[in-house]
Amino acid sequence: MQGQAHNHPINGLHIPSWDDIYWTQGCEEENTNFNNGSAYNIIVAPDPTNPGETILWAITIDNIATLQQATNAVFDLPEIVAILDEELKRDEIKKIFGDKFAAIQFDTDAQEKMFLQTYANYGITLSKFNETTDKWEKLKLDPTNPNIVTKVPCN
Repeated sequence: MQGQAHNHPINGLHIPSWDDIYWTQGCEEENTNFNNGSAYNIIVAPDPTNPGETILWAITIDNIATLQQATNAVFDLPEIVAILDEELKRDEIKKIFGDKFAAIQFDTDAQEKMFLQTYANYGITLSKFNETTDKWEKLKLDPTNPNIVTKVPCN
């Protein structure tokens, strides 16, 4: 397996960012012969409802081709294509996606729902560590109501 764990600052984006997703894609692409789809990215973020506590999120890839197609589409946006410097492109992409979450920074439920809606076609899974059960849970939008997030225990 190939991956990383890192923290997000108190004043930063709590939920995994677009750049976290893109990093996970790069990790898989660079090590595809070894990983076979097992790249991951774990984010440790402050819990906005429980000061001093943290939330553990994990991103895994379900379909690398779908993920590549989704990130390529972002790089093909006219406002991104116009930027020549690669680092500035990523900064602008992070801003575009970060702005979506800015108003809900302190509402974990809203962040989860927006993350799943925003990245629904990215071929990734978002998981969250449940400290009560001491197990990871996959977060998914309910197929009958996309405004409800369901949690599926991981094996």
